[in-house]
Amino acid sequence: QNFSGSWGPVGDLHRSDIAALQGALEAKGYDVGSADGLPGFKTRRSIGRWQEKNGQAATCFPDAGLVAALK
Repeated sequence: QNFSGSWGPVGDLHRSDIAALQGALEAKGYDVGSADGLPGFKTRRSIGRWQEKNGQAATCFPDAGLVAALK
């Protein structure tokens, strides 16, 4: 299937930001796989579950607001 959108920045996060996010999710009991700084399936699933639990839309997408909220 073809993509209709263009490529661009993805969340403006560094790998260290993702690793910190993963560590924070792990500390809250979420299974992110490992805190390796790569937002794979388990990390994205955990983000969505955290968002739903906290009354947010479950985008399953890491962004700066999520990183700040989980610090």
